[in-house]
Amino acid sequence: RRPIDRAHRIHLALEIQFTSLRQKRA
Repeated sequence: RRPIDRAHRIHLALEIQFTSLRQKRA
């Protein structure tokens, strides 16, 4: 398997956290 999967998961997690922070601010 490619190691991209792990990076993709990390990217998704960061996006989710960023979105949740945005919602909390708004």
